[in-house]
Amino acid sequence: MTPIGVGTPRRTTPPDPPQLYDLDADPHELENLALLSDHADVWADFERRFAARWDLAAFDQAVRASQRRRHILDEELRQGTCTPWDFQPHEPASRRYMRNDMDLNVLESERRYPRGQ
Repeated sequence: MTPIGVGTPRRTTPPDPPQLYDLDADPHELENLALLSDHADVWADFERRFAARWDLAAFDQAVRASQRRRHILDEELRQGTCTPWDFQPHEPASRRYMRNDMDLNVLESERRYPRGQ
């Protein structure tokens, strides 16, 4: 996020506490300044700007609706066979490459598309 005043605020949702860090003085974000009264005005300004830009209630409703839709779809997708994205056609490894015991004519006819021509 864009630094405001002394630090970089992070908007969190309950039950997480608000977070505000001075990244110049505390690059490892060890001291939370949002809870200190000295930086209450910085945090209040951030909350005002955040509320003007985003509607958390609408965002929460949209996320929950999306989760409900995906949950219904997930139940349907679990029926039947699950095929991984990196699908490999089932073919015996011993027939994949040229072997000394294989007839070259049979091998070439199997690799033609359409087969049998």
